[in-house]
Amino acid sequence: MYLTVKNLTLYFGNKKILDSIDFHVQKGEIVTLLGPSGCGKSTLLRTIAGLEKQEKGKILLDGEEIDSIPTKYRNIGFVFQQYALFPNMTVFENIAFGLRVKKLSEKEIGDKVDNILEIVQLKEFSNRNIQTLSGGQQQRVALARSLVTEPKILLLDEPLSALDAKIRKQLQTDLRRIQKKLNITMIFVTHDQEEAMAISDRIFVLNKGKIIQSSTPNELYAYPKSNFIAEFIGSFNRFNSSELEINNSNSLKEEYIYYVRPEMIELEKSENSIEINVELEKVIILGAIKRYIFKSEKGKSLIVDKINNYSNKEEKIDKIYISKDSIISIPKEKRLVS
Repeated sequence: MYLTVKNLTLYFGNKKILDSIDFHVQKGEIVTLLGPSGCGKSTLLRTIAGLEKQEKGKILLDGEEIDSIPTKYRNIGFVFQQYALFPNMTVFENIAFGLRVKKLSEKEIGDKVDNILEIVQLKEFSNRNIQTLSGGQQQRVALARSLVTEPKILLLDEPLSALDAKIRKQLQTDLRRIQKKLNITMIFVTHDQEEAMAISDRIFVLNKGKIIQSSTPNELYAYPKSNFIAEFIGSFNRFNSSELEINNSNSLKEEYIYYVRPEMIELEKSENSIEINVELEKVIILGAIKRYIFKSEKGKSLIVDKINNYSNKEEKIDKIYISKDSIISIPKEKRLVS
């Protein structure tokens, strides 16, 4: 494995921030650290970079233990939410800064900067002052400055969170394209689930200093391994055993919690589906998705998502249907949040 973290534990005072973290990252992989505020994801990133020092555990990069190596000698790139660009320098000079520190020749610097400008699609902005660029363009400069020194791994701490939604989505696509072109290993921190799903090979979900689940985006969404994951990732409808009846008899186990994603609930009956009597309370248009808010006859609020058919016709729906195959069941003892 290219990056290995073993039993990483870190305290701030008496508070345990990272709790026996273990994971591997392959070369050329992009992994996202995702979790609620205060879960330890940014601290984990900073510890890999050497900006924080763990009490226990080891970090190995490309086969070398790097715990005792100062940050500046780890050959790790870092991109922050705040771009930390030099405002009075041109795009070229900002990107060239790290190469000048390494005392490369002017020809080498020129060649490397020109190449990375081509990759981040900023070639025509080379001589522009940083202050004249948009937020998205400045973030590309920050990315180029970190990549041009050819780090072994690139760490990104919520680099897109300050941008508006449209630019952020475009940069997600660009980041993935650049990462694949250079085959560079990246670890990305975000609180945005959609962003994590869009860019990642794997997602590590953290809570209270622990990695709760590490999976591909699809596996994480479709097969949560705990109540925390089921309730943290995406939208859900949560049931206990008494709230779902199969063939008029309750055959579900009381010690389980049952989840159904909004898009998995049907408005038309299918074979062996569970029928629930409902009252339609509200319809919300989310662009391509039409979200129905129902209340069941037992008083439970339920969400159903369907493709928007753009019809303004009033809908009268009094039943919804759940296929048994769409139900995710998780034992209550694995529940990590109240």
